[in-house]
Amino acid sequence: RPEPITPEYPFGLATVDAHIAVLIGGNRWARDDSEENRLEALRMLVPVGGDRVRDALIIALVGRGGQTRDDSEEVRLEATRALIAFGDEPAFNALVTAATGSGAVAKDANAQVRREASKGLDAIRSRQTRDRLIGKLVGTDDRARHADPKARKEAAWDLVKFRGDKTARDALFKAYTGRAKDPNSSVRITV
Repeated sequence: RPEPITPEYPFGLATVDAHIAVLIGGNRWARDDSEENRLEALRMLVPVGGDRVRDALIIALVGRGGQTRDDSEEVRLEATRALIAFGDEPAFNALVTAATGSGAVAKDANAQVRREASKGLDAIRSRQTRDRLIGKLVGTDDRARHADPKARKEAAWDLVKFRGDKTARDALFKAYTGRAKDPNSSVRITV
């Protein structure tokens, strides 16, 4: 019988559950003994996304709720890279744990994993800064742009630091032209 296809899990729920069980174990099973199988499961899960996949990656990287982190450095490294792309608070906290340790959980034993986690933290912080500046300049889906033109001009200047970033360039372009352009001519000149 075909598996149900859902927007969040395009491979079907049963397939996602199977990959998660291979990577971190399931209700009645331990994780797969083969590092190669765990890596393959991880790579299949990453494009699916969603909270369950992110949580499985966190368990693989740092462990959680009685489940230990994966003993393979390669699996932990791949999980680190995948969590950087998620960039949300749980992923960020897991990267902090891997890089520096947190509470009773020690930092990762592998220097490459720690380095990758540290670089990921910098990248996530940079994205958060960029997104705050964009919100100030042109607004977000749920908030209007900053009311003060001076604050919007400062945001535009600060966004120049991200000129290699397409999202930042698109925001500057949006402030400069089109129906949603900035109503203040001084801000548009700055942009």
